[in-house]
Formats: sequence, C-alpha cells, structure tokens
Amino acid sequence: MARIAALFTAAFVLGSALLLAAVYLAASRIIDRDIETLIVEEGNELSQQFARLDRAAFTGLVRLRVAEFGARDGVYAFIGPDQRMLAGN
Repeated sequence: MARIAALFTAAFVLGSALLLAAVYLAASRIIDRDIETLIVEEGNELSQQFARLDRAAFTGLVRLRVAEFGARDGVYAFIGPDQRMLAGN
C-alpha cells in the first residue's frame, strides 16, 4: 500500500513539474514575442520620424523617449556620423 502511495505521489509531482514547465515556457515565448514586436514597432516609428524631422527635432524626440521610457529600462541612442552620441541613455 505504501509503495502505491509513493508511486502516485511521484507521478503527481512529476506531472505537476512538467505542467509548470510547459506553462513557464509558453508564457516566456509570448512575452519574448511581445517585446520583440514592441521593439520593431518603436524602431519603425523612429525611422519614419527620422525621415521627416531635422536633426535638432529628432534629437529632441530621442531625448523625450529617454525621459519617458528610459526609467523602464528603455535604451535609446542617436549616434552621429562621427560616432558621437547626440542623444540617448
């Protein structure tokens, strides 16, 4: 009787661990995909703004983005042709 109880306990623990691992992996993939989508969309928007704005206005836009999103681990860098950072964090 004790062996059967131990066997069922081991099966339950193993099944629970596998289920939790599957949920963790699925959630991680969803979060990674969402982050990647957000980065691509932000890059596309900044690219469009770069084409429309002059250098001073775009520098101001990057500084604004750093002020808004830099505290939440957003990383921005506007680098000039001489490899100097013009705006960013």
